Amino acid sequence: MAERHFRKNSTTFNCRSCGRLTRDIAGTNQQLCPQCDAWTMIENSILDEDLAGPDLAEAEARIAKLKAEAVAKGGRFN
Repeated sequence: MAERHFRKNSTTFNCRSCGRLTRDIAGTNQQLCPQCDAWTMIENSILDEDLAGPDLAEAEARIAKLKAEAVAKGGRFN
């Protein structure tokens, strides 16, 4: 699970996916907020593992929840 604290002296940036202002808390330098980082990893798993049926439905539901969390925190998806 991702850390829940900002790194000391870390700078803020706009998430490349949803645009909300955030900081790097995972040390990945991907410039994604925690929610977008998580859903892009799930999406990658969907593509890599060729999910289907209940597993695919569960993954898509988790992505929708993470995107809703990002929007609730000020993010926007076009």
